[in-house]
Amino acid sequence: MKRTLIVLTLVAIMFGMAAATETRMTTFGLSSTFFSDYTNIYTRPANAVNYPRLIAAEMGASFPVPSDYGWSRGSAALLFSNAEQSFGVVGFDINHDVNGSAFLANAAGSFGIPTPDNRFHVFYAKKLDNLTAGLHIGWAGASGDSTSTDTANAYTFKTEGSSNLWLINGEVMMTVDENTSAELAVGLKMESFKGTQSENWRDPTIAPPPSINYEQGVESDGGMGLDVELRANYGMSENLKLIPVLGFSTNSIGYKTTGNWTGFVAEGGKKSASSFGGAFGCNYKPMENVAIVGGFLIGSDKQTVEDTTAVFSLLPGASNKEEISTFTLPGFCAGLEVDLLKWLTLRAGAAKTMVKTTEKFERTATTYENNFTDAPYYYAFGVGFKFGKLLIDAKLNNNVPYSMGYFISGIDNGGMPGASHTEPITSVALTYTF
Repeated sequence: MKRTLIVLTLVAIMFGMAAATETRMTTFGLSSTFFSDYTNIYTRPANAVNYPRLIAAEMGASFPVPSDYGWSRGSAALLFSNAEQSFGVVGFDINHDVNGSAFLANAAGSFGIPTPDNRFHVFYAKKLDNLTAGLHIGWAGASGDSTSTDTANAYTFKTEGSSNLWLINGEVMMTVDENTSAELAVGLKMESFKGTQSENWRDPTIAPPPSINYEQGVESDGGMGLDVELRANYGMSENLKLIPVLGFSTNSIGYKTTGNWTGFVAEGGKKSASSFGGAFGCNYKPMENVAIVGGFLIGSDKQTVEDTTAVFSLLPGASNKEEISTFTLPGFCAGLEVDLLKWLTLRAGAAKTMVKTTEKFERTATTYENNFTDAPYYYAFGVGFKFGKLLIDAKLNNNVPYSMGYFISGIDNGGMPGASHTEPITSVALTYTF
């Protein structure tokens, strides 16, 4: 087993660079806003015309030191068109995260509701003179059931649940010239979930209230979200582009409880979120083999929960109302990409933000309020190689300079809570153009 892990680690380090992957974007962090990449198609699908014949695969978000279970978080995508793009560009993806899945995370686990981790995407984009239109449809969902039986007490406990998320993105991109363009993207999210649990006893002497046999559950009531993004690339010269970005997002979903016993009183709640942000930066190429990006950003986010049965509660237990708001100002980010050799590229990204957070939790008898400010700092490094049309990215683990990686240190603590992870990379990706 140890020898196998060493081989996998060496392969992962050897294959470590790409021109367009999610791993590459993660390396740049917030400054990836000012890069163009194939992964833009998940929110801005018109960009698919720039990658008409592409195969891509991601393995992450954590390199598997104890086992290869973490690779299930990866994804695979295919974009295809003929040479003239006469019928446009079509695409398909499996397992890439669908934007909005995290919004249902709190509900998952309640009354047997599963996490929506079965994910698919389809894409279509078409050039129309100086306009390009794109469409993306993503779906995430899951369903499951569980039954436990205690034959000694003639007792049965059963749960059954499902969750669904549909995401539809449309985009129009206008190209002024090869250095200047503008994009408008709109996304619509539709969410739903349902879960039930039932208990049955054949011996009435051991049955607790409300009855010997009962069923209770929860189901969504509504569930809709909207995303809007406006982005421009203004070419000051062939080597310098100014990039302003504005974005807005809103999402809300409610729920209600169900029950089949006498005297049941339905309860419910609602979760809503909204965010607004903007960024202004540049993409500069002082030399053919060097790209520098960076800029300024600002953003605000607010999440509100009204929850009587702890389906969405941010703290344990039910509450009357919970609010968490964040405001980011200022935020600075920068990224660097250098083609050191024809087959070797080095990347680095960093960001520094000032984030003010306001929390308010209202319970029946108490109200808890808290205000604090953080100044988080982000940095990351990436390295890689290029083999003809095959490009493979890797994002290095920030702990590697200290631990020297598992295959050197032999410290297998990557899966231990609170431990300093020693896996040499945290994600790997490849693209192949044909």
